[in-house]
Amino acid sequence: MKQKISVTILVKNAEASIKECLEALSDFDEIILLDNFSDDKTLKIAKEFGQNYENLKIFQSEFLGFGKLKNLAISYAKNEWILSIDSDEILEKEALEKIKNLNLEANQIYAFSRKNLYDGEWIKACGWYPDFVWRLFNKNFTRFNENLVHESVIIPENAKKIYLKECFIKHYAFSDIASIIAKMNRYTSFSALEKFEKGRKTSFLAAIFRFFLTFFKDYFLRKGVCYGYKGFVVALLNAEGAFYRYAKLYELCKSPKIIAFDRRLGVGDIISSIPAFYAVKALFKEAKFILITNKTGLDLCQNFEFIDKILVEDEDFKAKDFAKILDENHVDTLILGHRTSKIIKLAKKSKARKIITWRHIHSIFSPRFTHPKHIKRLERLEILRCLDLVRMINPAKFDMNFPQINFKNWDLKIKTNPKNKAFVDEFLKSCEAEKYDKIIALSPFGLSSANYNLKIKDWIILAKTLAGEFRQHLFVFMNFKKSGYEFEIFSEENIKVFK
Repeated sequence: MKQKISVTILVKNAEASIKECLEALSDFDEIILLDNFSDDKTLKIAKEFGQNYENLKIFQSEFLGFGKLKNLAISYAKNEWILSIDSDEILEKEALEKIKNLNLEANQIYAFSRKNLYDGEWIKACGWYPDFVWRLFNKNFTRFNENLVHESVIIPENAKKIYLKECFIKHYAFSDIASIIAKMNRYTSFSALEKFEKGRKTSFLAAIFRFFLTFFKDYFLRKGVCYGYKGFVVALLNAEGAFYRYAKLYELCKSPKIIAFDRRLGVGDIISSIPAFYAVKALFKEAKFILITNKTGLDLCQNFEFIDKILVEDEDFKAKDFAKILDENHVDTLILGHRTSKIIKLAKKSKARKIITWRHIHSIFSPRFTHPKHIKRLERLEILRCLDLVRMINPAKFDMNFPQINFKNWDLKIKTNPKNKAFVDEFLKSCEAEKYDKIIALSPFGLSSANYNLKIKDWIILAKTLAGEFRQHLFVFMNFKKSGYEFEIFSEENIKVFK
């Protein structure tokens, strides 16, 4: 080979093709394999190949979008020249020999034609032929764009484009209908999201029109009719892909513009809601996020950058004017973090297009209300209940993007009232809290405690049992003046009462 070339490959559960893919590339100076956390035998097969090919380098990354992943793989390459191959593609021998004899110049970009196979048959129809893809280039001259899906090499104005017409890359497009349907659902979601983020809009009628137009073009004009049932299937699935891409874009365009989360509760409930507040803004960046809360919520959340506006009961509005304040702020999606009859009835009076809450007799017959399905509320932790509600804004978008939200590096600043802090610090000092590994708070008087059928004596027995088992932990009962209960002094040194 006249010039050293690094091959880059993205992989995700490619056990069926990765061995053949790698073997076809063994003459190259370096292979960079970037794995998107495969859970099949892909990595095992790759490592076995690496035993005989020492220049295989394996890296892993979460999904960032295909464009960003390909550029990440390129960044690991030691050579300037890059050959980008997908894990379901096989570089044919004629293409390999051609590459070996190329006189590469920095501004050249080479395109190869793909043989797209459906169950082993090369389909030269339905837009699948000729299918030129830009794959060989100098990384100091160009790179991939950062598209979420349908990424491509950026072509600079001074690029010298060269088509290698008789050099093929064999592409296992799909083996059966089931495999392409699974792939189509994922890709159309990415494509729709990408178009939405670029400001593209559509209508549902446009999505229907694209279905019929794509099928007619691929089946009749692009000769899918010449390939029997396979040509029909490819044309049909291409048409469905076009439809789903724009139908999903249409749904995204209907995404909420102003989201309000009503959370007028105590300290513990509001703190457990904060991840849900953050998720709303992380998932719906273009929407304005309003927190409707009380003075407690204001004190806790006023420093959060991901909350665009805070409306405080008895300061910005009266409880009876709940619907009015929603409409004045043009709220189109409302999340009710607590579901009393009074609040639901007031919410019904607003113009909010979508109201999300747990099932309630006053909400189940209204088409504007949406409820988490197949989940028993009382069996969920409060933090998860709030996330369940957020998910109902757009379940598909939540399921696809929520795993990518990084809570580990979350810079969370909760404002603390100086008087409260001094009071708590003095209490902890009196308990010699610094000598314990953990401090565990017990709240037997919370509003939700009654649901668990624990009486105060049961809480005390529980605390005594835990305190005896975990002597390096400090257990603190959270009491307050209106509870009507006075604790006796505990003989256990690691049980205290905070009041």
